[in-house]
Amino acid sequence: MPSYWAVYFGVDDADKTLARITDLGGGVVQAAEDTPYGRLATASDPTGALLKLRQTKRRRSRGSDRISVPWRAEGRAASSMQPHQQGGRG
Repeated sequence: MPSYWAVYFGVDDADKTLARITDLGGGVVQAAEDTPYGRLATASDPTGALLKLRQTKRRRSRGSDRISVPWRAEGRAASSMQPHQQGGRG
């Protein structure tokens, strides 16, 4: 299997977004389902390119406009890694 990227687009409602995608000529590759990471789905655009959707419950911190997320990246930032650590050939 060749390498590829899987990009998730954050949406407010995965089911409504899938319906809109099909209205515009796209397709549903994997229907929305609840997971520990939020409600996930896979769709395709009219040319067949894949895209993923991620719906989460947003929680606002008290007294702040910041949105809390239930997870965060651990370890060093990717920009501080050497190319061979990022999977590059350099």
